Amino acid sequence: MLTLKPNTDIPNTNKSLVDAQHSIHDVFTLWQSNWGFPNGIAQQDLTEWVNEFGGDLVYYVIETALRRNVKSSGADSYLRITLSAYKKQGINTVEKAVQEAEQHQRQMSREYQQKSGSRKRQPINEGLPEWFKKQQEEQPNKQHYERIDDSGDPMPHD
Repeated sequence: MLTLKPNTDIPNTNKSLVDAQHSIHDVFTLWQSNWGFPNGIAQQDLTEWVNEFGGDLVYYVIETALRRNVKSSGADSYLRITLSAYKKQGINTVEKAVQEAEQHQRQMSREYQQKSGSRKRQPINEGLPEWFKKQQEEQPNKQHYERIDDSGDPMPHD
């Protein structure tokens, strides 16, 4: 059985990480119960991420990946990209991550509404062209063909 311990060489000054509710064991259990046992690279990444961001945030990102139906083959990459973006944005707690997700959702909704609103076009009511009207007037008694016989030739309507 794999025994994991947080890296104690890195001082942890973030109070939210000290008060974490999800341990590294919880993170590994969530991963394993959904995607199977993590390979060596994923084990190393998970350990580093929990040490850097805390168990709660890594656990939250895994839950988000699961809600988005991320497959096991893309899980490590999804977490790496998401946590890298969080680091650039200064997101280091679940609360900040939730706020960012809500803000992103509102922005996407606004953009969608703006795009869909601009695409609504009024129908154009055009009359029949003159050449078509003349053609109809010149051939008023033309028979209507509706069926095709076995030879493929049209048959006049009864």
